[in-house]
Order: sequence, then C-alpha cells, then structure tokens
Amino acid sequence: MVADESPADVGAVLETGPEKTTEGKIVAATRKAVGRNHSLERAATGGRGKFRLLVTAAAGERACAILDRLVIGVEAKGWSIANAEKGLAIVADGETVGFMIEEQLDRAPHVITAAEIRAKADYDKQCALADRGIGYRPWREPAIPDYDYAPNGELTLKFDHDYDAGGTRRTFSDGKRQRLDDLVPSMIESLERWSLAVKAKREERAQWKRNAEEQERRRRDHERQVRIEGYRITFLQRQIERQREIDGLSRLIERWERAKNRTLGSASCSSSLAPIAIGSMQSSNRRLLRRASAHSSSWTTISTSTIPRSWTKDRLGVDRLSPL
Repeated sequence: MVADESPADVGAVLETGPEKTTEGKIVAATRKAVGRNHSLERAATGGRGKFRLLVTAAAGERACAILDRLVIGVEAKGWSIANAEKGLAIVADGETVGFMIEEQLDRAPHVITAAEIRAKADYDKQCALADRGIGYRPWREPAIPDYDYAPNGELTLKFDHDYDAGGTRRTFSDGKRQRLDDLVPSMIESLERWSLAVKAKREERAQWKRNAEEQERRRRDHERQVRIEGYRITFLQRQIERQREIDGLSRLIERWERAKNRTLGSASCSSSLAPIAIGSMQSSNRRLLRRASAHSSSWTTISTSTIPRSWTKDRLGVDRLSPL
C-alpha cells in the first residue's frame, strides 16, 4: 500500500519528470488525437483510453503536459487512472472522478461579414415582395450574432460535478498570477477531500436507509401486535358469550327437569298420556345436553392463541368458530 503524500511531497515528485513514471503511455493516445487537429477551432477529444479535452492544436501540447504532471501526482498518491463513460478518469481512494481540460474563449463584438450582408438583403427583399402579395415571407430572419468568440490559449480544468462532494473545489484555471501547470498539487489535495466527502455522504445515506428500514420494521411489528391483540380480545369475548349461552342452556334443562317433575307429580295427568309426555321431555333433554356438551367441549379445547378468521351461526342461533 502506498503512503499518502502531502501537497508539498506531491510537488517534489512532480519534479521527477515524465520519463520516470508511466504517464507518458497513459497520455500518448490523447496526445496523438490532439495532433490530428489542424484547424484554428477547438476540437473535442475523449472516449476509451483518452482524456477529455476541448482545445485547439496550439494549446493541445500544453494540455497534454499538464496531464503528464497530473498523472505523476495521482501515481504518487497510490491512486490510478481508469476508463469511465466519457473517457479516462482518476480513481482517488476508490472514488472515480472524471474531469475535462477546456481552452477558454475571448469575446469580441461581432464584425459582420459579406455573406451575412447578402443574406440580410435577400431576406429584406423577400419580405418586401411578400407584402405586395408576391411569394411568401421567409420563416426567420438570418441570425447575425452580437459577439464573436475565439480561443485564447488559457486552460481550465473542471472536475465533474458531484453533489456528494459538497463545496469541494472543482475548477482550476489559468489566471494573472497562476498557471494551471502549477496547480497540480492543489488538484491532488482537492481530489483527496473530494473522495473523503463522497465516502462520508455515502455512509450517511446508508445509515439513513438503515434507520428508515428499522423504523419501518418496528412499525410493521407494532401493527401486527395490535392486530393480534385485537384478535385475542375478540376471541375471548366470543368465548365469554359461548359460556353464557351454555349456562343458559343448562338453566333451560333445569327448567325442563322441574317441569317434568311437576308433570309427573300432577294428579291431573292421565295415566295413558304420562309415558308419552315423559318420553318427549327426556328426548328433548338429551338433545339439549348433547348440544350443550358439544359446544362446551369444542370451546374449551381451543387455545387462546388461536386467531379467529370468521364467525358463523348454527341452527340454534349460537356463534361457532369457522376458519377460512
């Protein structure tokens, strides 16, 4: 594992020059692509195996020299260069950071050209004919810019925007008192802060997600517990109601017994009808006893932890537990 270098140490390593590192090979494809641009306009370079540049041929060699120094600083920190979606990027402490070097533009008042004068004259002529009913009015007036923009040779390096990096510096430019070539140690230092900020933000999001999942789990557990307690209370209330119904059946049987005894002891009951009345009462008593016994045994064997799903009524009007 390579030890971290301070900005001062990185500056010292930069003095070793390209020949003592591998950055010459890394920047070679980019340098070759820049050399193919022979116009005075800026040309974009990028893609697999190349750094992202937007420079003219005149500023291209200096941009590649800055890339050489940047790769030296990256290697001194033990970081690496890897292919990303748009081109080569820096992998700083496991965090991939893309960047681009762009040549700045100077703005000057636009000087109208002869072609623009002719286009404007043709437009005015067609509009005049259209007003007289001859032909059609052109869709739009020829665009003549207010300013001209020309590359000025000054370079700017911009790291790709990342909200997780917070306020870490991401733009380094040529200025009156500084050159981009000399800002490589500051770039390395900024990349180090960048990677730390991104890691901290990622951990913060992961912790927030874990807390949210834990709160959701507790909420579901609480709702489930409340639902189960509700089922248990309903179940116990039903048991109490069944017990009351069974007690009512028992009292009804007692009344039948007393009525039977009174019937047997009544002197007005004829001897021929007595056996029939007694048999009918005994049969009714047996049926009531069987039903009361069935209800009592079925409810006493049910565990209080059972959660009822639905309730129905039997032919006696007594509720009975019926699972779905």
